Amino acid sequence: MLYRSHTIFLLLIIIAILGLGACNYFIHHNFRHDYKDANELLHSEVSNKLFMKAHMKNGDVFIFSDNWKISDDQSSISGFAKHYDFNRYLISENKCTVFLDSVAIFETNNPIDNKDGKRIIALSILTAVDLPLGVYCIFNPKACFGSCPTFYYGRQDNVNYANAEGFSSSICPSLEDGDLDALNNGKITGGEFVLTMKNEAMENHAVNEVKIFALPRNEGQRIFNNSDGKYFACSKLTAPSLAKVNDQVISSRLENIDNLEYFSLTDSNDLTKKETINLTFNNPGTIGNSGLVLNFRQTLLTTFLLYSVYGYMGDEVGDITAKIETDKDFRKYIQKPINLLGGIDVWVFNETRQEWQFTESIFEAGPIAKNLQLVNLPTEVARQSKINVQIRMTRGYWRLDYTALASIDSMVVPLELTPYKVTNKNITDTNAFNNVTANDNKYLTTVPGDSYQLHFRLPVENNDYELFVYSKGYYLEWIRKSWLSQKNLPKLMGMVSNDTAVWHSLAKEFKNVEWDMETTFWSSKYHNN
Repeated sequence: MLYRSHTIFLLLIIIAILGLGACNYFIHHNFRHDYKDANELLHSEVSNKLFMKAHMKNGDVFIFSDNWKISDDQSSISGFAKHYDFNRYLISENKCTVFLDSVAIFETNNPIDNKDGKRIIALSILTAVDLPLGVYCIFNPKACFGSCPTFYYGRQDNVNYANAEGFSSSICPSLEDGDLDALNNGKITGGEFVLTMKNEAMENHAVNEVKIFALPRNEGQRIFNNSDGKYFACSKLTAPSLAKVNDQVISSRLENIDNLEYFSLTDSNDLTKKETINLTFNNPGTIGNSGLVLNFRQTLLTTFLLYSVYGYMGDEVGDITAKIETDKDFRKYIQKPINLLGGIDVWVFNETRQEWQFTESIFEAGPIAKNLQLVNLPTEVARQSKINVQIRMTRGYWRLDYTALASIDSMVVPLELTPYKVTNKNITDTNAFNNVTANDNKYLTTVPGDSYQLHFRLPVENNDYELFVYSKGYYLEWIRKSWLSQKNLPKLMGMVSNDTAVWHSLAKEFKNVEWDMETTFWSSKYHNN
């Protein structure tokens, strides 16, 4: 879900390679007019014609119209279709059957019944659809709500209470990945623990696996994970004695885990311009190692940029997504995205060397749930009587809720727990259970409004646990009709090539909606009626 910084860069690189300018990897854009005309008509504002496009792994495309049928075992779809080859020359117009194992991605403007087409949904991009977006999103479509799977263990009547957000950078099947998130839970003892997973956005989610990592903790102790997936039991959490941005003191915004966050606004001309937060900690006499604890999330800048990219791609979004699935060299290349906006860079001042020392850059996509992580500090610095830290990050890109210096007691190993049952509306769902309890080729497919409860058993011999949720899967965005009308391949090429004029215009455009982004985003959330 696309708040999702890596996602925007992956898509930008996708466009560059796919030949909007001229690479050899992708289909030539001098298509036969028949395909171009058919594609434009299917996605046009005036067309209400239902369609299903099957982008095949060999590069061919089948366009089914009006009536197609999904087989009972969901292994194929059949109907009357136009068949185009790799270069988009028309091969035939006949009744045919397309088998799922040969399909890279589907594209349709017809929502598929989740009961009858789960396997098809897991490979489907829904495009050119009119959605009940509400008045806010209509006037600012680039700020529409989006979210990957959200997880709750307590209050769940409002997405603002989400405890975690899963695999935000996994924009299609071939980019499936895992995501580890701290639940930042209060005291939880042994026994049953129920975690609710929701699809609250206009997306299809394909969830491969969900599990809990549980770590027993002592009274007054917290356990944090770092970016390497290691866990550390910590005590003596110390808030900064001073936190400043330039001459602005922001200490009160960073001293507690709450909703009082620090964030800035973007630069009007340069979306990549940086800022520095200076933190000073009076070290309480650390004997062992120390770490910097950060609680953070993204702003809505990447939501805006991602939806801009989808808009500029227009009716070619299906072809581009299919290419990700079919070209290994291309897919390997896009694993190294251009990091335009960057992560949260942590620097510490080394008194012995009298210089600032780079420690780590952390990153976690998503504007909804906050991410609580530990940055391990160098041992030499950790034992200084005073520790000065700089957080360097892109202006208007991150929201910081909490910082603290933590004394690390020890590295600890978690208990790995899988659900013992899954329920849907208080009814046991065996199929869902079978699909989320192992890292395999089975997926729990969810559509907007779906909600599942995952039931775990925590060992009863411990009085308290720190919990983390691990989720693995991918999602496919629903492409709003309002985005398609913004198709602009030259501007897209400008984004890809880091054209100064194009990025300057994006900075201006975002600045015009920046103040309204939050209202639009939260007000356009999907509601299941």
